[in-house]
Amino acid sequence: MAEQNRFTLLDGMRGFAALGVLSFHVVVLSIYPYLDSWYLLVDFFFVLSGFVLFPSMPQKIRSFPKDALRFVVKRVFRFWPMLLAVLLFTWAAHTYLIQAETILKPAPTFPDPNFTSELFVQSLLLMHIWVSAAIAMNWSLWSLSAEWFANLIFTPLTALKGFGIWIGIIAGYVMLWHGLNNDQDWIGNSSTFGSGPIREWEALGRAMLGFGLGLLVRKHFAVLSKIRNWWMFVISLAAGWLLFESHRFFQDDMVYWTTYFAGPVFALVVLQASQFNPSASGLWGRFLTFLGKMSFGIYAFHVVVSLNYDKFVPVAKGSPFPGDEQWTVYLITKIVMVSFISIMLAAGANWIFERPLQALGRKIVKAIR
Repeated sequence: MAEQNRFTLLDGMRGFAALGVLSFHVVVLSIYPYLDSWYLLVDFFFVLSGFVLFPSMPQKIRSFPKDALRFVVKRVFRFWPMLLAVLLFTWAAHTYLIQAETILKPAPTFPDPNFTSELFVQSLLLMHIWVSAAIAMNWSLWSLSAEWFANLIFTPLTALKGFGIWIGIIAGYVMLWHGLNNDQDWIGNSSTFGSGPIREWEALGRAMLGFGLGLLVRKHFAVLSKIRNWWMFVISLAAGWLLFESHRFFQDDMVYWTTYFAGPVFALVVLQASQFNPSASGLWGRFLTFLGKMSFGIYAFHVVVSLNYDKFVPVAKGSPFPGDEQWTVYLITKIVMVSFISIMLAAGANWIFERPLQALGRKIVKAIR
């Protein structure tokens, strides 16, 4: 089977997943009891990343040094242009809102009032999962931090024939288990509000598990493609629906056990969705490609936009509860507006930062022989 390098539907699914995470943050942070399991879409990113990146990762011991260097350089120029744009925008927004706090009441909620240059540097180095204070700068960046470290760990493992990827997957499960059982004060549970499994070992474990399963699916893609069909696609979607619904059945300290199953379920979804590949030149294909291209920026920008949206737009009155028309309209409007602003920011960052810096990155990768 010829190697397929572009998956248009998966590109679009990445964009829809970014919008899903955006909606999760808008709704859940409003204490509105819906979409509380959509945080699992981050695990979809991890799986899809492994699936897409496998062909570019080192796969031979003999050529490992050069292949590893090329891969790491590619990842640096994939992560850091948008990361730099997001952090500069966050800093600028923070500075403006602090200066305008006499007009905009209450004081800015984001980022943390103790925002410092040290915090900026820690965020720029993607240290979020190891330095909790850096998460306060932009919550969504924890997953980029986790994926970056998972990329580095898997770089030598993919070069080990047969068992390297499995070592990473097993390590991911162990890390996730350790984090979920030893970081409850930070994570929280069904009874107490917490930040979720987004730092240290539980965060890295989620990234290792999802990324590793994505690699495994792509490595054995030729064989696994034989079980792709419409029925299996429907089954994979049903499994995804059950995954999101199962969140409500776990209680107390077990509420995040769903993360143990997210990777395998999304690996099945990615495999089955890969059979559908709309033409990139058609209207639907162009839309999916655009959405996928903007997904990174949407994901990275939406938190700072969302948390300060209410400084300019009045919050709905009363307490949020299902069926309240004012809150329903308010949340839908906020999701649409935050999505639009995030897409505009992502497009601007792509033009100003990503294009020129990634062009430089391609030249550097080409020079590595």
